[in-house]
Amino acid sequence: MIDLGFALWMIKRPMVSAYMRPLVVGTFMKSIRENAYTLCKDLRDASVVLAMIFIFLAFYSLICFFFYQGSYGGFIYFSSMPEAYYQLLILLTTANFPDIMLPAYQQNFWNCLLFVSFLLVGLYFLMNVLLANVYFKFKVRLQSDGVQNMIDQERYLNEYLDRFDIDNNGIMEPGETKSFYEEIFKFDVRQSRVDYDTLQ
Repeated sequence: MIDLGFALWMIKRPMVSAYMRPLVVGTFMKSIRENAYTLCKDLRDASVVLAMIFIFLAFYSLICFFFYQGSYGGFIYFSSMPEAYYQLLILLTTANFPDIMLPAYQQNFWNCLLFVSFLLVGLYFLMNVLLANVYFKFKVRLQSDGVQNMIDQERYLNEYLDRFDIDNNGIMEPGETKSFYEEIFKFDVRQSRVDYDTLQ
């Protein structure tokens, strides 16, 4: 429906629905929202690597814009600086490779070295540095969250045990165990077939 709305008033319309699918899934799944929030915090910590990638893209888009100006490949892919930046951003994911390189390659064989060097430095070095940075931060954050969850679970369990241990002898009697399980697991006493007398 959103794409149809854009089609009514835009000639060259973007495919908005493809970008909105993760947002729609994220609204229904809490774990995806939490992990996305954690990844955003980790990307904020990796701002230096992101800045290096954006500067790298700007440098290569400037080279491609001036180097292929007036050629057929420059007219299609590098007609302006923003267009060159956008095309190289797509090339960083190899989605438009080798299409973006073919017009320059037909002019001269050595033109492919520019695109190969872009992929070697951008895709195989800078993107791996970014991935390693985000992965390390995410792993450390998950480990700290797991330790904190274990501490919270132990504290809550001790609080419940202290609350249901009426005679404070450190041992759960059958009646105390029954009340404890009813509270923790929400057992229906009338339907449950658990023999509380055997729980000592």
